[in-house]
Amino acid sequence: MAKTNNNQATEEEAILLGRKLGLFIMSLNLTDDEKQGFVAVLPSLSYEQLQHLHNVFEDAYLREKTSDLDRDFIAELMQIKADYNTQIKTAQAKMDKALDEIAAQLK
Repeated sequence: MAKTNNNQATEEEAILLGRKLGLFIMSLNLTDDEKQGFVAVLPSLSYEQLQHLHNVFEDAYLREKTSDLDRDFIAELMQIKADYNTQIKTAQAKMDKALDEIAAQLK
């Protein structure tokens, strides 16, 4: 199984990390060949390498799974901005009209 350094990781921890990596690999948008290649190399990696690869795949997984949320959030922000700009224009028009009426009364 995975190589472990003394005091850094037990074989059980390495196995658990390898399983978590396998889940990440299978859930990411990779070709079957890429997935099989990563899974095949896992047993030969040191615990530190498994940890690093886990961090990389976890980051990729989170980016992939939240990209739709990011797009939705940006679209919602753009709609809020458009609504705000419309409200500002309406308020400005009302203010201009009120100022014109005051100016007419002062003449």
